[in-house]
Amino acid sequence: MPHCDLVVGCDLIHLSQTEDPLQINNFSFVQGSALNLPFEDESVDIVTAFEVLEHVPNEFSTLQEIYRVLNPGGYFLITVPNKWWIFETHGAVVPGFNWLPWNRIPFVSWLPANIHDRIARARIYTARNLYRILESADFKVLKTGYITAPLDVLPAGILKRILRSNIFKNDVTENPILAVNLYAAAQKFGD
Repeated sequence: MPHCDLVVGCDLIHLSQTEDPLQINNFSFVQGSALNLPFEDESVDIVTAFEVLEHVPNEFSTLQEIYRVLNPGGYFLITVPNKWWIFETHGAVVPGFNWLPWNRIPFVSWLPANIHDRIARARIYTARNLYRILESADFKVLKTGYITAPLDVLPAGILKRILRSNIFKNDVTENPILAVNLYAAAQKFGD
């Protein structure tokens, strides 16, 4: 990270410097909650939250906290699970389907929100929903898109090669059904 003065990882679980496998001088970890980030107001240039928002108890409060710590003009990069992916990425508790690996039950994510939210282990998002909640927290959304499946759960072999070379050949897609995640780049403008 030669272009950064300091990179800080923040997690609910504290990771000490001695556990840092990278041993990079300008990289550190702190313990903290997304609802109460351990940073001063307007002290951070970029915040990333990859696969975080779906787990926090209050999305809006988390986004307000991220907005608080960002400098005016600062960027927020986020990914969240995509509702239109055919598998529930965080698993679901549905009787009779516990034989599936990781409880990745097909089409659970397509259920209406009031049903999905009762059986799934995390929230999911549409592009419109992600855009709306970012704007409600005063972010200016610069770009959104879809990230394709990494196919990391498939063993190396012919099926993985065929899927990777034909259907999931790019890292991003315009087709929401081929996307595991949504991403957004947003910015905080001066108040």
